[in-house]
Amino acid sequence: MIDFMIAMAELLGGQYEIWPDGTIQAFNWLGEIAGCGSLTGSDDRYSCVLATSEVWS
Repeated sequence: MIDFMIAMAELLGGQYEIWPDGTIQAFNWLGEIAGCGSLTGSDDRYSCVLATSEVWS
């Protein structure tokens, strides 16, 4: 489900950049979710999307 949310955020125009130190800079809410896809572990991606949802709720 998390991978589906990340894929949809990317398709809907989520804009983000990954800095050399690994920091994700998002330019909109969809970018925050799409940026979670750059994390390697599935647990990390899940935690990232969950944290994004908590910030915007």
